[in-house]
Amino acid sequence: MVSLLLIEKIGRKKTMALEFFLFTITLCLLFNCSTQKSVVTAILFLARALGSGLFQVAYVYTPEVYPTVLRSVGVGSCSGVARFGAMLTPYIAQVLMRQS
Repeated sequence: MVSLLLIEKIGRKKTMALEFFLFTITLCLLFNCSTQKSVVTAILFLARALGSGLFQVAYVYTPEVYPTVLRSVGVGSCSGVARFGAMLTPYIAQVLMRQS
């Protein structure tokens, strides 16, 4: 919701750039954070929110940039890879990981 409000105020490109910048900062904080679970949880929550906001902005921004044929091929390819990843994840999590 915040992303959509930012799009209306500052525009699509600036919103995407701002969210990428803030997402990068949260990832840097995550790599350098303490071992307190509450701090890690708060940073992960913020990173997840910014990631979701980036997808919202990308879905609004890409129709303006790419033609329909290219967009449909891209969305179809990404959907196929995502489904393959969803099938592969349980195998990796339970079979290949030593600790699960």
